[in-house]
Order: sequence, then C-alpha cells, then structure tokens
Amino acid sequence: MNFTKQDALASLYLCQMIGGDTKEKPVGIISSRCTSAAGMVTVDHDLKTVTATFCGSKEPKDFVYDAKSRKVTIGYLSDEPVRVHEGFNEQSLSIHDAMQVVFLKTCNLYPQYTGVISGHSLGKSVGELFALRLRELPDQIRIVTFGGALTGNRQFCDYLRVRVPHNFCFYNEQDIVPKLLRGKFSYEASGMQIELKESKHQGHPVNVAAALFNHDTHRDYWQPISELPGKLNEGIN
Repeated sequence: MNFTKQDALASLYLCQMIGGDTKEKPVGIISSRCTSAAGMVTVDHDLKTVTATFCGSKEPKDFVYDAKSRKVTIGYLSDEPVRVHEGFNEQSLSIHDAMQVVFLKTCNLYPQYTGVISGHSLGKSVGELFALRLRELPDQIRIVTFGGALTGNRQFCDYLRVRVPHNFCFYNEQDIVPKLLRGKFSYEASGMQIELKESKHQGHPVNVAAALFNHDTHRDYWQPISELPGKLNEGIN
C-alpha cells in the first residue's frame, strides 16, 4: 500500500479541522454527550480515501478521561490479556457503534478507495480502538495518527498489528504526550513510529496549552511533514 506525504498531510488537515484549527468547519460530527468524544467520516475523491477522524482532547471532560490511566482488559491474544487505557476505552466505546455504521457504509459506497483511521492526541487512541473493534475491515485500510498517547500493552500492539498492519504514528521529537505512559506504566508504542524533527516555523498556535507541550497540530506537525520528501519512504508497504 503506497503512502505519500500528501496522504499524511490530508489526514493531518482532517485532525486540524475536527479540532477547530481551520477556517473550514467540519460537518456530520458524531459525538457523545456522555464522554464528549467526537469523530467524523469524510471522502477524498482525489486521494481515493474514506477517512474516520477522531478528535483530540478539547473539552474539560476529555482531560478527566485522559487521567483514567489504569488499564482494563478488553480481550486476549494467545491467552495473554489485551489491556488498554481505561479512559480512552470509555471514550472509544461511547461513539464506536455510530461511527462504525457511517464508516462502513461509506467504505461500501467506494469499495476501491482506501479506508483510513486518523486522529491527533486522544484521537489517536480512540482511532486505534475503533480499528480494533470494527466488525469488518475494508480491503485496504491504514491508520495515520499524530502526537498520540500510548493506548495499551504489548498484547494490544500485537493484536492491532494483526488487524491493521499499515499503522503510521507521527510524533514530534519535542512532544511530551507520546512519552507520558512509558516505563513503569507498561504501555507500549504501536505501529510504525515516524519522528518529525522540531520545526523553526512559527505558525499560529491555536491551543496555547498544546503549543507549550509541542503538541499543537498546526505549529508542530504541519510544517515538519510538509518539509519531508515527496514520498515518505519508498519501502513502506
């Protein structure tokens, strides 16, 4: 499955859109009043993709769920428990069914298009859990995420890799969020980790808190990706 800089930038733009960082306002948002989780499904006829994009932490309620970092068991892989972040799991479950209906229906309308699951920050973990629970997978599917927290243990990462082998996780070298749950918390990084060097570009940080942690999609992710070569990696497949 070919994966280009344009594919990455398209997914990042959707993360910015659902996060409220663009002039273009998202439509068809699916959200939960209970958890404030939010997602949307879009079609790009130029890139031939159907994308499910999940929103990062925006509302105060999101940060309450972010703090629920103990792991819960959601299944087993080779008799080993698949354990994930409790708060991210609750966020994902709150909108999974509604997002699944729209995403799979849209993918079926465009069977030749690639299915994409994307998200920034919290949206990265919600998206990974969405991919894990999809009742069926499009013939072609990939995950493209930015600055995401770690979602679960090694068994979770192994299970996700079996389900969706094409999983690209971009992170800024100065971004704190992807590093928060490492070490003693026994969370592990999933997918192909693609490090972006810190950019000198002075964009317009929309979220001041995010900018302080080098976690802002516009300032700290857009510019480094735009400076990559035309093809991210000829060997990615």
